[in-house]
Amino acid sequence: SGRYNEQDLARFVACYRHSFTQMLTAPQTLCDKPLLQPEAQQQLTQWSGSFNRMDQELSLVDKLAEVVAEHGDAIALKDAHTTYSYTELQSQAQALAGALVAQGVQPNERVGVLFERSMDAVLAILAVVQAGACYVPVDAQYPQERIRFMMEDAQVSRVISADTLCDTAGLEACHVLPWSLLETQAVQCAPVSVAMRHAQSASYVMYTSGSTGTPKGVEVIDQGLLRLAANRSELAINAEDVLLQLAPIVFDASSFEIWAALLNGATVAVADTGKVTVELIEQEIARHQVSVLWLTASLFHVVVDEKVSALKGLRALVAGGDALSPRHVSTYLAAPWSHTLVNGYGPTEATTF
Repeated sequence: SGRYNEQDLARFVACYRHSFTQMLTAPQTLCDKPLLQPEAQQQLTQWSGSFNRMDQELSLVDKLAEVVAEHGDAIALKDAHTTYSYTELQSQAQALAGALVAQGVQPNERVGVLFERSMDAVLAILAVVQAGACYVPVDAQYPQERIRFMMEDAQVSRVISADTLCDTAGLEACHVLPWSLLETQAVQCAPVSVAMRHAQSASYVMYTSGSTGTPKGVEVIDQGLLRLAANRSELAINAEDVLLQLAPIVFDASSFEIWAALLNGATVAVADTGKVTVELIEQEIARHQVSVLWLTASLFHVVVDEKVSALKGLRALVAGGDALSPRHVSTYLAAPWSHTLVNGYGPTEATTF
């Protein structure tokens, strides 16, 4: 009884009373009647917020083409050394897609992508999508048995790899395509300007640990990513925003960092390689003038404990992957410069959150 206060118990009683009244007095089947009281339904609607609508019948390529037409000269992708406008990014991705098609990649084929955090990783992902295929992120640090299982389970026969990772154990059954080879062929091959994609096309397969410890592949479609990008009003990502690409591409937070930016005309800023530290986060926020950031719950807690001011300058912070500590949330929100904090907790199956 000590787990619930008087207000919670009163709400439970009111909910049960309303539910039983509906069951006893309404002729409809139970599933046709609202079991929540009107005021509770109104509160949930208010908490849910409104959505930045986006045509979810488009494919990723169709939507990207719209963004390029509207924001062609705007910065789409950058790191500490290089910058791509939307027009340049589309041109490079289509050229690389042409190289993939020349290598035999077919529409809907699953293609492995093996990179550390980098601009090349983002370009490889876009190239696979432009080729009409589905990308399967791989981490070179995984045990070879896990990599081998993933490649067999996802039926991956080709893997695009950073040159330094081509010898990764576990890829023996796959044809490994070095990045430098694709870059060379991209200059020689006809670019892919019309991708064979639609809203139900598979975008990527992300592997989770699974409740049993066995990796479980989750396939996400274009429509799911468009839903993710058509974000809630409390985020409202727009062309003025800069999102930091911090997560490894094998984690679905990277899909938010990349696609929620590109599908809204914002900028993806790729963080420097190496271990993610509070110092790195602070450096990258300042360097790229990052406005929207995703952190895992554990990393959010570390940053708040060590140096909450490292997050100064953000207009929105998303934290998820696990339950957020109320103490850390309160500490962050108490900072005079803090803005929106979104709980990004959600399953991979729901397209990140």
